[in-house]
Amino acid sequence: REVNNLYGIRSGIVHSGKTELADLALRQIREYTYFVLFSLLTKDEVKNLGTKEALNQWFEEKVLL
Repeated sequence: REVNNLYGIRSGIVHSGKTELADLALRQIREYTYFVLFSLLTKDEVKNLGTKEALNQWFEEKVLL
């Protein structure tokens, strides 16, 4: 749910050029981005997934739920 709200903010920036962003939202976006990138680069469970579908499943389980 939180990620969905942040995605809505992202869509507003990309599609309408809206540039105002609350500090909390920006901080949350950075934290999620860091978590995902760090996991992709360092965690064996992620590095060994092997397929795009497996990565999508991992992402949904760890970040979106």
